[in-house]
Amino acid sequence: MSTRGAAGRKVAGKGGRAARPDLHALYEAAVQNAEFEVEFIQRVFRRFAGRALSTLREDFCGTAAITCVFARSRHARRAVGIDLHGPTLAAARTRHVAALPPEASAKVELVRADAVAPPAEVARGFDAVCALNFSYWVFRERATMLRYLRACRDALADRGVLVLDFMGGAECHVPTTDRSRRWLRGFGPFTYVWEHKTYDPITAHTTCAIHFEFPPDRRRPRAKRPRPIRDAFVYHWRLWQVAELRDLLEEAGYSRVECHWEGETERGEGDGVFRPRTRGTPDRSYVGYLVAQR
Repeated sequence: MSTRGAAGRKVAGKGGRAARPDLHALYEAAVQNAEFEVEFIQRVFRRFAGRALSTLREDFCGTAAITCVFARSRHARRAVGIDLHGPTLAAARTRHVAALPPEASAKVELVRADAVAPPAEVARGFDAVCALNFSYWVFRERATMLRYLRACRDALADRGVLVLDFMGGAECHVPTTDRSRRWLRGFGPFTYVWEHKTYDPITAHTTCAIHFEFPPDRRRPRAKRPRPIRDAFVYHWRLWQVAELRDLLEEAGYSRVECHWEGETERGEGDGVFRPRTRGTPDRSYVGYLVAQR
């Protein structure tokens, strides 16, 4: 996604080495498309509830990109981001909230809190709650995950929806590394590296990491590039299966649960279009969404 401000500018560092871009800017450019996520949430909410989405809570919001994109939308009345990490919330205020027009920033509230037990002022009344980029997988025990899903249900207004994403496939169970080229405005090309480090089949605990590499820019071959950044972000998750999550959502009291599966191109690649499905395909790697209605 596009980024704002000076976070992605390249400047000369010590020894002539270019300073590395801001990690949050790299992360957003590598893995986030907040506009797509907001459009998806708005679309499924309208289909489930028959009205426009007006209030959204983004759990584990990080830099609150989704929160702020939603705040710009025509029907938005309230946009809340929750995260436990104070410095990241501070970066969210600097990077995104400050860039909003006054009428949009007035709708945004960022709260440092535990999503399992949020403060009373953000614990009720939302049309939608979302937890994306597999962030909620930090809950590795079944009882804790169930508590979280029940707290999300309590936070929803009538006919409100919880939107979660998931990943899976054989590649998640073995050490794998995937590299893809990305672009950061104000900086140029970089390589996003996603690594599945470990997986324990008994506990389903997994460790994943994001690294960044900076190959030469072909347009500016003599420009100095930063050194690679290893373990820029490291995650210790449980690799939850879709069936497990569906069972937990039903146990938590949701009235309706849908799985949205990505379609394929003629070349067998993901086409970026997610539709309700009752059966999936055993691809080596897949991502999708679960949408649960209160």
